Amino acid sequence: MTPETSVFLPGTLIDTLNMHLKANKLTKYMNQFMDFLIKLMLCIPHYDNEDFDDGMYANVHKKELRKWVKGSYNKGYLSEFICDRLIEWNIIQCDGSYRVRARNYSRGVKNTSKALGYRFNPCLLQSDSWKEYESTVDVNPNLKKNLKRNNPDHSLAIDFLFDLTVDMEAVIKYCYGNMGMRLKPKKDKERWLTYARARHWISLAMKVHLGHHYYKRDGDSRVYSTITSYPSKLKQFLRYKGEPLVNIDIANSQPLLLCLLPGFDDVQYKSDVQNGILYERLMVTAGLSDTIEEAKICFERDLVKTEFFQYVLYKKKGMPFDLEQRVVKAFAYIYPEAFEFIKGLSEKEHLAVQMQKTEADVMIDKVLKDLLIDFVPCVTIHDSVLSVQSNAECISGYILKHFTGGGVIPSLKIEYPSS
Repeated sequence: MTPETSVFLPGTLIDTLNMHLKANKLTKYMNQFMDFLIKLMLCIPHYDNEDFDDGMYANVHKKELRKWVKGSYNKGYLSEFICDRLIEWNIIQCDGSYRVRARNYSRGVKNTSKALGYRFNPCLLQSDSWKEYESTVDVNPNLKKNLKRNNPDHSLAIDFLFDLTVDMEAVIKYCYGNMGMRLKPKKDKERWLTYARARHWISLAMKVHLGHHYYKRDGDSRVYSTITSYPSKLKQFLRYKGEPLVNIDIANSQPLLLCLLPGFDDVQYKSDVQNGILYERLMVTAGLSDTIEEAKICFERDLVKTEFFQYVLYKKKGMPFDLEQRVVKAFAYIYPEAFEFIKGLSEKEHLAVQMQKTEADVMIDKVLKDLLIDFVPCVTIHDSVLSVQSNAECISGYILKHFTGGGVIPSLKIEYPSS
């Protein structure tokens, strides 16, 4: 991270730290204290589920925090001193889980305890105002090199990630200016933009802003990166070398992958997913909409999509199908052959795993491979591709080429997040 890089932290947090540093005449260590708080923010895990909160603890053995346990400033035990002071001032908290270790002193061995996890005091995160701070902290100088070494075939995609920039001021303004906004449901539950989720979104944007990326392929399945978990609402504030981005997505992508599995043969189902109207057809049949066109703009569509994945496509193995559930009932009525195929397949193996491998075979091993060979800067978000707008036509061509080769013709959606 360059010396000019700005970071943003909740105003209450910075004000409290300043107050204690002045009171204890420790202002000369302001940069070291801020370095630790920045890295702690980047390391705290987040789980965007119905029980969402920002009370998770960061493991001190993460690479970014590990040096704070060892005292790496070469000034005695300054790093441990910083942690102790922050805990004493109740700016951070430890999780109460300890390990005992032995230290060698000139007079013998002394047992000491060390906290395994740290987090911010949640009360200091309740601020709508985030303050800018100029920092010289280098999050992880070898991160990019290590990611490329572990993913040699995806070097260009990793370069793309590290060249992304974020307008942090716009992100913060958007999050707090749209508080209470209704989001897409998840696992059959409604979701809203809460203060905790807004802080989570800002933290994810900060990771991109500071170049704190991860990039890993799960065996022969999906690629997971900083962008795969990035909120879609915030993609409008991303830029690649100053250029706005475009997301090329496949309509009804997960249902479409079912058509690529051996033995599948349902003409009506294949036609609807190729035209991108599967969920709309289910809504009309279930009595939730009068026409296909009306269903496309109905907010209930997201809920129907969630129910389709939960009760039909990715039903828990061993659980019987609920034929009285509205989406299951509508699906079995419209697509009887596809329903019987899913029933037979889900009894033998986990359908979700097979579908993800099929998706990766097309999107990673074929589409992304060809794009990187052609030096097209981009990154995949599972079944879609994120790049600059000038590459939209090229990316669309490769997606159509490889899906058509499998016997299906997908409908593509080109989304312009910044428009």
